[in-house]
Amino acid sequence: MSAWYAIFYYIMFAAAKLLFRVKSCGTTALPDGGVLLCANHSSNWDIVLLTAVCGKHARLHFTPKASMRKIPLLGRLMELVQIVWIDRDKPGDPAPIKKIIGLLKNGEKVAFFPEGHRFKNDEESAAKTGAVMIASRSEVPVVPVYIPRSKKMFRRNWIIFGDSYIIGHVHGTEARNAAIEELTGKIKKLGDGGLQ
Repeated sequence: MSAWYAIFYYIMFAAAKLLFRVKSCGTTALPDGGVLLCANHSSNWDIVLLTAVCGKHARLHFTPKASMRKIPLLGRLMELVQIVWIDRDKPGDPAPIKKIIGLLKNGEKVAFFPEGHRFKNDEESAAKTGAVMIASRSEVPVVPVYIPRSKKMFRRNWIIFGDSYIIGHVHGTEARNAAIEELTGKIKKLGDGGLQ
């Protein structure tokens, strides 16, 4: 683990614990090696909370929108911990996807938000099939994760991890749509459990 990631982690951990009293359920079941963690997305705080609960040695790689580079200090620090920037102005650019697949095949853990954009409730969200394509090509386990959409500062917030599973090879639009529907269903079901 690099010194830069250790710095990044402790900053995220301190913020998550102090501001959100973050707790997690299910992280002990995270598989070893390459894993694609797929979570719902409602706030830039999601990166902070997920980093904190996964622990320092998970060394998560995130896939944020490229505009976050402009955030003072945080943007620069994220550059130093092998972030894979997603440029929404270049939706067909294969370079980020190839880099994510490469990280996963090398045994790294990547956190991915299939919804792409931030949504304040489950009903308005609409996940894209990128996560399915990445999981299919990299052949690593997928772990669904639920992060509360309505985060309460200075009150306990639970991050819920589901069981890992293999998506397998997915071909064709219909199969990809079915696979992403299954994944988003698993994420939503975690949120329906009541801990948050």
